[in-house]
Amino acid sequence: MSRISKAFLRRQSRYRNRIKLAAKKKIASKSNDFTILRLCVSKFSRTIFAQVINDDLGHTVASVSTLSKSFPANEKSYGVKAADWVARQISDKMKSIKYNQIIFDKGGYKMHGIIKTIAEVSRENGLEF
Repeated sequence: MSRISKAFLRRQSRYRNRIKLAAKKKIASKSNDFTILRLCVSKFSRTIFAQVINDDLGHTVASVSTLSKSFPANEKSYGVKAADWVARQISDKMKSIKYNQIIFDKGGYKMHGIIKTIAEVSRENGLEF
């Protein structure tokens, strides 16, 4: 069992909350004039989620995860290949509703690995942020 102190966990929580608050302020400053949708990325131990949210209405416009039935059965549900698949699916859904101007919300995660892959593939497939 690991020996992580309570102080370390509190510090880690404060750091992540500070990053999330900064992201929310940035999103709020960009979307004052008109409605811009937000691509929010979440990752867990075995799954990756991406959803496009309309913050004005509080609705989810489109969502994709590695738990969906259309995810290939022979692929791992976590990693860069899964992130590539998630980004392509969310980009296709956004193309189908003819909306490609979004804000990328990395959810307090660093911009590398899975998050970076989702951002790059989304840009390649026509989303602008």
